[in-house]
Amino acid sequence: SAGTSVSYYLFAVDHSDRRERHPYIGAYDPHTFDIVVDTEAPQIEHEVLGDQTQAAWPVTAVATVTDNLGVGRVVLQVSINGEPQTDVEMTRIPATFSYEAAFPGEAVAGDVVEYRIGAEDEAEPPNVAYSPAEGYHSFDVLEAIAAVIFASLREGHKPRLHDDDAQLR
Repeated sequence: SAGTSVSYYLFAVDHSDRRERHPYIGAYDPHTFDIVVDTEAPQIEHEVLGDQTQAAWPVTAVATVTDNLGVGRVVLQVSINGEPQTDVEMTRIPATFSYEAAFPGEAVAGDVVEYRIGAEDEAEPPNVAYSPAEGYHSFDVLEAIAAVIFASLREGHKPRLHDDDAQLR
């Protein structure tokens, strides 16, 4: 039960009466561990996604998830225009505390996407946390983002259209 300290050592004898202990001096220096109650939920850090273009779909969510005793699983929960999509288990990025997953479902311009990231630790029963703590993050799917590109021309060069190479007037 919680608060208990457990000490143990291993002792083995083979058919030739050879004896071994681990640790070497057995009961005088045993292995030990404590039984604790985990009441701390995982911590989730996530940079909230802004509006996305239809061409960028499916978007990828990334979150850094930590826990005092160990992260059990991280899940991306999504709805598109209020329709819940299948939850996606987020994959840990090797050698980091970050997890990532592509958004499920199909989204087109005009859609509203709501999502949250859930994390469970390895406790029994697991402690659970969400980002955001309540409700959902939200973004709009846009057809395109308008952009203006300025390019300077070197002296003596005339601007040209890239499609038919006709001169600009």
